[in-house]
Amino acid sequence: MLWGLLASYSKNDIYIPKIYSGSFSVGDSLVSINVAGRTITFSSLKKDTKKKQKSTISDNNVKLLSANRVLNGPYYFTNQSVKKPYSKRKVFIKKSKVPNHNIATGVYVCDIYLFQNSIDLSEEVFAAKVLIPDNPAYSVYETQHKGVNWNIITYEDNSLTLHINYYTIHIKYNIVGQFINKVIPLDGRTVRVPYYTVTL
Repeated sequence: MLWGLLASYSKNDIYIPKIYSGSFSVGDSLVSINVAGRTITFSSLKKDTKKKQKSTISDNNVKLLSANRVLNGPYYFTNQSVKKPYSKRKVFIKKSKVPNHNIATGVYVCDIYLFQNSIDLSEEVFAAKVLIPDNPAYSVYETQHKGVNWNIITYEDNSLTLHINYYTIHIKYNIVGQFINKVIPLDGRTVRVPYYTVTL
């Protein structure tokens, strides 16, 4: 039954969602993406706190707010899922990357946790701004690079879904088998990522 339904469509009848992806690192000042006529902006939460949100929602000298547009938020990413893509994986960790955890430079046996969060933005959303915490988890666990990875999926009705993900590392043992039992850089469940939207 399903095959007959799918077979009745030509290639031009089936909408294939478009996917855009990238990352935001600690130290980046601003990353803006124009998708389906909308502007999605990533910024550092620490750098943004000194400004008023009405000014920070405007980027590239383009005023996104007007009498007919409404600033909404802050909201927070939801639909969090947690996965363990790697278990007992050997990871090289530099002491300089985790200065507050008393971890010596070396190779450790670790479990890797992936935290995934998403929000759905309707076609009424003209722009959105995501504020990344100044002490986030890892965008690249192998190098303990702090930040988030993102991807944006657009749909036929002009809505979109914005996903972010990041990693944490549970250090189980050092290379000689001594039990360590530490999570770096922090408990991923405590990370809260706020965002604002502008609606027409």
